[in-house]
This record gives sequence, structure tokens and C-alpha cells, in this order.
Amino acid sequence: MLRRSLSRLNSAARRAFSSTLLRKKERPNISSVLIANRGEIAHRIVRTLNKWDIESHTVHSCVDPPVQGSNYTHPIGTGPQSSESYLLGEKYIDLCVQHNIQAIHPGYGFLSESSAFAQAVIDAGLTWIGPSPHSMHLMASKSVAKQIMLDRGVPVTPSYHNDENQSYEHLLQEAREIGFPVLIKAVMGGGGKGMRIVRHEKEFLSSLQACQREAAASFKNDIVLLEKYLEQPKHVEVQILADSHGTTLALAERDCSLQRRHQKIIEEAPASYLSDEIRQDLWHAAVQAAEAVNYVNAGTIEFLLDSDLKSFYFCEMNTRLQVEHPVTEMITGLDLVEQQLRVAAGERLAFSQEDVVCRGHAFEARVYAENPAQQFLPAAGDMWYCQTPQDGSRVDHIPNHPHVSVFYDPMISKVIVHGEDRDQALKKLVQSLQQYHVAGVPTNLEFLLKCAKHPVFSASAAQVHTGFLADHPLQEELAAKHASPSALSQAMGACAVQLWLEQRLESFDDTWTSQPWSSRSGTWRLGGQLPVRKLPWIQDTSISCSYQPDGSYQMTLEDGTSYHIRVSKINTGSRNELHFVVNDSIHWTALTALSMPTHDCIHVCLWPKNHPTDFLWEFKVPHPYMYRNTDGEAKALHSGQIKSPMPGTLRTVECQVGQTVHKGQTLVVMEAMKMEHALVAPFDGKVTQVWSLAAKTVPDGAVLVTLEPTESTGVDGGVTPETNFAVQ
Repeated sequence: MLRRSLSRLNSAARRAFSSTLLRKKERPNISSVLIANRGEIAHRIVRTLNKWDIESHTVHSCVDPPVQGSNYTHPIGTGPQSSESYLLGEKYIDLCVQHNIQAIHPGYGFLSESSAFAQAVIDAGLTWIGPSPHSMHLMASKSVAKQIMLDRGVPVTPSYHNDENQSYEHLLQEAREIGFPVLIKAVMGGGGKGMRIVRHEKEFLSSLQACQREAAASFKNDIVLLEKYLEQPKHVEVQILADSHGTTLALAERDCSLQRRHQKIIEEAPASYLSDEIRQDLWHAAVQAAEAVNYVNAGTIEFLLDSDLKSFYFCEMNTRLQVEHPVTEMITGLDLVEQQLRVAAGERLAFSQEDVVCRGHAFEARVYAENPAQQFLPAAGDMWYCQTPQDGSRVDHIPNHPHVSVFYDPMISKVIVHGEDRDQALKKLVQSLQQYHVAGVPTNLEFLLKCAKHPVFSASAAQVHTGFLADHPLQEELAAKHASPSALSQAMGACAVQLWLEQRLESFDDTWTSQPWSSRSGTWRLGGQLPVRKLPWIQDTSISCSYQPDGSYQMTLEDGTSYHIRVSKINTGSRNELHFVVNDSIHWTALTALSMPTHDCIHVCLWPKNHPTDFLWEFKVPHPYMYRNTDGEAKALHSGQIKSPMPGTLRTVECQVGQTVHKGQTLVVMEAMKMEHALVAPFDGKVTQVWSLAAKTVPDGAVLVTLEPTESTGVDGGVTPETNFAVQ
């Protein structure tokens, strides 16, 4: 059956959806659903419920907004932490009983893979929109799952998966027998948490302890397994769907090889480089894996594909809807949430394996609040500017919610595109990312764009493996670019500040151009050059702006570099889209945004639309009206203070007052966004102050450790603000 279905991938049927898939038009036999989740997945599920006129109920913690579009929203818990809100399983059941809600959809994350929660839902007489608790329990432990796959004949990697013997000595011996490099993985893990690659035996103990800590914190289970680490493998997964009447189908595969820190960032479907034979074997193995545990509903079987593109190994099974499910929806025409509802209601699947026809190619890019230039450090805060793509691409996000919370995953949205083939779909992805603009929190948008435009990635997915970013450290290129903003970008940014001071940049008036008069500024005169205005700028510098008689500007940096700039506003409906003419020869169009002044500073953001790098130019500068001599403040910054790079929780302090430490030595370990971050010494020195362990909640920018440099370090008074912390 699979072979016949695969043969149709290259036939005329590939160009049209199967009529069988679209035949089922009756409403699923479910009257009301409570979504036990938050964020974009809650909004995604609500869309399908609304489509079928099914009553939707959602929840929100004290720091989250109510879900828009839901029929009913309910507060949950007493605090912002997941353990105080979204992980309170009994609260969901109470809400269902109180409001006569029929079913619970868990989304992904939180309680979605908790077999105990699923069983409690069923025991309460409610409908669980997911697999059976028994199947979930079997697949929850990676070690148990691997043994089941071995018994079923599904290929697995050489590994150690014994929950009983977890001593360091025994695990080390097993690692030696498997052979380094090995991968340590939390048996209950996911999302890159509780996972480390160990290439040398001397790294084993520290990596094991880190995995166990993360696993205990995230999953309340510190048991790990060991796997042979495959060099340059590809991550390929198969979407499966099974009903309770014995039918299990493979809904094509997805390639999720482009990852950072073991987390997917760009996914695509199908894996266009697979031969029909390997695709058939992959789908067959996925169906076998699901049937081995009598799986029902939607799930994903993940495999590692060796670099020869022929050998593959079972990795794990996700017993829930995946973040990347939209790319499968794009190429099959199926609404997977709708199919989940129908299966949970006891319906038979309305189509067969032969009816599953792939059409075209799809990509999904995950937009995160994080700083790729600083080892993908997660970020939190308010997005004071956000413009999503206007090209018709699908963007799954939280509408009208500008805040990224420190308490939850920092994903802002997902951008999903579809094309007739991979090349066309990739062009659409690039276009969408170029039209996506966020200011207020650092994002990975520029990084995603660099990945999508990389010649290896754009040429063929076959050459992209899970270590792609180790071979092509695009994040380091971003760090270098932002470390030294160009003189021209600074001049254009300062010009935007000047326009803002004239109260023209936030205007929604018709198209305007630079003119030698202005009723707003009250300072323009015909026929003469006005005095020079000195604008405070980055790194205690300034830029001089002189008004020209023809309405243009002369921008001069401290090093003497000077640019003649004319500016006009483009009337396209976009806010502050400006056309810059520099030195009468360079023509650049840029979307421009400035924040309202906070703490005596303003943020300036420019997104050049026709610049070859597509980089965001972002500057944080003192407010011109509050400019003052900051020499004393600048000197105070060179104090050897190790500051928290984000809000979080202090896990361990590994130094004490009076201790001599060396450059690169771990001083404290923080936890934020469910990940550990080690802050290390930037130079050799002596510890003079340490954050109190009594206050474990750490705000952004808190001084955790103060170092006094030793005479041999060559550091004059400490470190610069740009290097006042390091994270491993």
C-alpha cells in the first residue's frame, strides 16, 4: 500500500488534492473543548474549533492575556510559573466539570505528554484529544521506547537504556563500550533540555551532571540514556495518524535537520532528497512503531538519517501534535487538529494511505526572542514594534500581545509558506522573513534569513545536517556585524533621530520630502544654513547634524566621516518607510521605528529593504534633550561586574569572596527559559562580592559577582559593558 502511495508522489495526482480528503464535511461529534495550553498553539486550535462551530474554552495565567477568538476564557492558577498555572492538571478537570465542557485538547508542551493527566481526564468522564495513556506511558521513556522498537524490528542506534543502573561509574563504562562521541539524553526529555554531546571521556561527568539537573528541573526525572552520536546525521520525522478502528497512516515526512542547541528552527516537508525506496521504508517503520504501542490519534516518529541518506534509526516518538505540524498540513491539505477531533470522537479515518497525496513544498521558520550573537541567549520584554509579513504567508502567533514573558518558551511566532517546489517555497520564506520586523527584544529573524539564504541550504536539503551551524557558524557572523556598525548605518540612524525630533517620523501624513521649512520644528528658514545640532550617540560619541538650505542634512561622525542625506517618506501604507539618498548616489529604502524615550534613552531601528545584507540596524542612544557628560558613568561601568544577562533563577554559586578565579572559570549558574546558563569570569581576578543565595530570583542586569583584576591580567579597571558577562 505504501509503495503504491509513493508512486503517486511523482504523478499528476501530486498536483491536486485528493477529493476523498475533502469529502468529510460533517461537524466532528464534539460539542465543547478546553485547551490546556497557551500561546500560539491555543490560538491555532481555537481557529479549527471556530471553523466547526465547536464551543472553545481557553485558560490564561496571571501574566498572560486571554486568548482572542475563544468563546470563553478562564484564569488558571495563582502565579506566573508553569507549576502555578499551566501544569495544574486538576484545575482543567475542575473547569470542565464546572462549565460542562466535553473534551480537553492538550496542545504541545506542558501536560501534553503526561499519561497521568490523560488518565485523569478519562477517569473524570471527559474526552481526551490524544493517544491512550498506555501508549503515552510506553513512549514517555526513551529507554523503554527503544526496547519496544528493537522488538518490533525498527532500527535503533547503539545505546544504553537501563533505568535501574544509573551510577556514574556504570554509565561511564557503557559510554566507553558504545564509543565516544556519545549523546546523553534525559529519558523523559524533549526540546533540547537534558541533552549533551560528549566527545571526550574527561567531559563525561560534568555533562552527565548538567543533564541530570536539567532533567530533574524540567521533567522531575533525572534518569538518562546514552546513544552513539552520529556525525552529520539528518533529522527526519514522519507524521502519523491512527484511528481507534485499526487504521494507521503515514502523512508524509518532514526534514527538521536545521537546529540550534538541539532545537529545530527551520522545518520543511517533504524531504525532497529521499529516494522512493527509502521513503517507503521510512513510512513503513513509522507505521510499525505506532502500531507497536496501539497508537491512536496524531503523533510523530522521529528518525536520524545517516549521511549516506540510506540508513535511518528510530530516535523517539512524540505523542502529541508537533510545533511543525503546519508544513504537513500545507502539503497534504489536511487540518490535523480537525483530524484529532474526529479520531477522539470515535470516527474512522475518511481516507486511506493511497489518498494521501503530497502537493508542493512547505517551510516553517520559528521566530524566537533570543540573541543568536550571544549563543542564542533567550530574551524577554516588550516588543514596542512588530510588523508581520504582508505577503499572504501563514503566521501562527499571539495576536496583539507585545510581551515576551520570562516564565515561558520565548517563541514569538511561526512563519509558514508553501510553493510548487522547494525553490519557490524557499523564495517565499526569504520574502516573508524580509518583511517581518520586531523591535524591543532581540530576535532570530536576521539569523533565520541568513540560514534561508545560505548557498548550502538553498541548493539542497540533502546537504543540511544537524551540525550545520557548527560547520557554518552564521551566528558568529551576526555578532561581528553588530559589534561594529558601519558609519553609514549610524549616519542614517542619527538622521532618523533628527526627523523624530522634528516630530515628522511618526506622522501619518501624505508623502513628504525634505523641505527647507517646517511648521513643526519652528526653526527652519529659507536661504540659509542653521546651526549644527550635536546628537548624542553610541559608546559616548556624538554625531553632528547640520541643516542645509535645500532641506537636506549633513551628518558628520566624530572621526570626520561625513554624509549628505536627503530623505523622503514613501506613501505605501507602511509606517515610517523612508527613502534615503546618500551623497546623491546611494539610494536606500528602510522601514524605520523609534521607541518612546525610556530611562533617558531611545531605541532606533532601521530595516533596509534593498541592502544586500538585510541586517537590522539597531541603536540605543541617549535622549538628545537629556544629553550630559557621562564620563564618570562610563568609568563606573569598567568595574568587573558580572551581571545577569536576563531575569531568571540562581541555581548555583561556584565562587566565594576572596577566591582567586581564572578567565573562563564558571562563577554562577542561572536558569532561565528552562535552560541552564553558566556565567564565567572574563579575566583573571579576585572575587570581592557575590550575590546572596537567599535571593534566588535574579532580575535582569543584577550584579551577581564583582571581580578585582589581578595585576597580570592587563585589564584596566574591569570590562566594557559589551563584555561584562560570558555565557557557556
